[in-house]
Formats: sequence, structure tokens, C-alpha cells
Amino acid sequence: MLVSRLIPLVVMAGIGAHSGGAIKERLTGAATARDKLVTKQRIMSIMEAIRLEAADGEEVVFKSQGDLRTFIKKNVRLRNQGDPSVDFWGTPFKGQPARGGFTLTSAGPDKQFGSKDDIKTTENVYDF
Repeated sequence: MLVSRLIPLVVMAGIGAHSGGAIKERLTGAATARDKLVTKQRIMSIMEAIRLEAADGEEVVFKSQGDLRTFIKKNVRLRNQGDPSVDFWGTPFKGQPARGGFTLTSAGPDKQFGSKDDIKTTENVYDF
């Protein structure tokens, strides 16, 4: 009787040991997708604030990344999500004028700008 109760536990332990890496990889992939989505939503909110600033027809220019960060903190509100001027991983967004619009970049999970995991968006903030 005791042996019949132990067999399912031994089988489950074997499956966990064998598939543990795959399970961990799936969970990590799901978390990364969620984190990127949160960052993309922040980018959309920031772009909307920049679009509203540009509504008077003048080009939106920030003298420094610090000025951009101050603008974001002043003009973007996120429900219970902390500082809107940083991405999900805590790195401040970088922004710069682009032809006919504005480019906003997150360094992504590796926190290094210029790598393949950067999240970059360019939008025409002057065309309504």
C-alpha cells in the first residue's frame, strides 16, 4: 500500500528533474514577453505626451536626456507602475528627434543601448 503511494511521487520527481530546464525556459520567456509589453505600453504613453506637446505645431526638442526624463515625469502618469521615465528594467529611455517625428528607445533586458534586444519606436508626432 505504501509503495503504491510512493510510485506517483517518484514519477513526478523524475519528470521534474528531466524537464526542469524546459519549464524554467518557458517561464522565463513568458516573463520577458510581459516585461517587453509593459515597456512598449510606456513608450506609447510617452509618445502620446510628446504628440500633445507638439500640437501647437512647433518641433519638440529636448536639450538633454535629463530634460526628456523631466518632461516624461511631468506629463506621463502610470497606474501603480513607478517612474514612467524608465523602462521595465529601470533604464531611462533615450529620445531624439527623427525625420518628421521622434524616436524613443529602451535598452531592453540587457540594459545596454545598441544591442539586438533594444525596443525602439519612431513616430510622426506632428501629423494628427
